[in-house]
Amino acid sequence: MDGTLPRRPCFISATAQDLDWVSQVVEKHGVGVEITDFSQPTEPGGSRERIFELWHLWREAATEKVLMAMHAPFLDLVPGSVESEMVELCRKQHEEALTLAGSLGVQRIIFHSGYNPLIRGPAYYEPWLNRTVRYFTDLVDQHPGFVFLIENMWEPNADPLIHVIDRINSPNLRICFDVGHARVWGKDPPEEWVGKLGVRLGHVHLNDNDGTWDQERPLGAGVIPHEKIIGQLNTLGFFGPIGIEMRGEAAVQSSLEFLTRRGLL
Repeated sequence: MDGTLPRRPCFISATAQDLDWVSQVVEKHGVGVEITDFSQPTEPGGSRERIFELWHLWREAATEKVLMAMHAPFLDLVPGSVESEMVELCRKQHEEALTLAGSLGVQRIIFHSGYNPLIRGPAYYEPWLNRTVRYFTDLVDQHPGFVFLIENMWEPNADPLIHVIDRINSPNLRICFDVGHARVWGKDPPEEWVGKLGVRLGHVHLNDNDGTWDQERPLGAGVIPHEKIIGQLNTLGFFGPIGIEMRGEAAVQSSLEFLTRRGLL
């Protein structure tokens, strides 16, 4: 053996509006695509059906099968809510995303937990955890063909997601670790999350910021120690997918070159 580390699958975040340059980046770097159109409500005048059609046509036209992931709806959604109508809305939106993903041949779907760190105490946490576990247990059991990934957002540390994953204990459910979110909203530095998440990791989102808000800057344009974090992933033995999560061709190209120059891609 020559000591070369395995090459990680890499995804770039994109919307249907980006398709004019996505094909070139995919071909040049051999990356996959994480569809983000459905993560937030469709803007007035938009159509999820039309967006789906554009992605379907793009994938059909690709010369090779492109790896794809999808970010499910998350904005203002709380799967572990005490309100049954909110849970029903989450289910409706998530089922729609899963249907679209299945039609596109996408297997990796990213969700959020809806955890609210501003509400403190056992009167909130344990009931939230129980309801969230019940919600994702049902979703995972009813859709065995997908890899479900729950991404950190407002969580101050890894514990809430660890508790959800461990209680459900499904091989089809893992954590998507977003380094930018951990840097802005986490109390623990992002480089400390990796060891705690351990084998629960299934996907990693990379981007940069200055620590004040989720700016999704190109890699190296902020304060996040990406080389250290990827070194920790190597030590952990995690060579699963990483996602370059930022908008715009220039930012994506810059980040891919950042990884390539350091032998990380």
